[in-house]
Amino acid sequence: MASPPGYQYVLCYLTVPDDLLKSTEGNLTTKSIYADLAERYEADSIYDLGTVVSLGGEKEITQTITPNDKNVFGVISATPAFEMNTGAGNDRTHPFVALAGRIKCKVVGIIHKGDRLVVGQSFVVADGQIAAHGYQTR
Repeated sequence: MASPPGYQYVLCYLTVPDDLLKSTEGNLTTKSIYADLAERYEADSIYDLGTVVSLGGEKEITQTITPNDKNVFGVISATPAFEMNTGAGNDRTHPFVALAGRIKCKVVGIIHKGDRLVVGQSFVVADGQIAAHGYQTR
């Protein structure tokens, strides 16, 4: 998939508590070619793959544009490995939000493997690139 103008797609890793994926029988086994756990949430707009969102806005989720936002909730996913709340709307009204795993994320600037990603002013950027875009980390 091509990146929107001014963005590049990178893989970012979201973490989840170990006990979330344990079954009550203790024998959960599955395979997938994708690597994220995502749930459908009602969005206040139509968001592209890789858009970083937080809880709030006019609906359940909204794009986060607050610099250094500590309330980042997840990343819009197109093909989750684990789909939750699948009956709630469609990709336009209730996109899948990756809550954990490996997911493509839209970023601006140069990043390197292992960089921490943070929200800049209307975009996501590697923490080490914040100064290059005129932002200060907290």
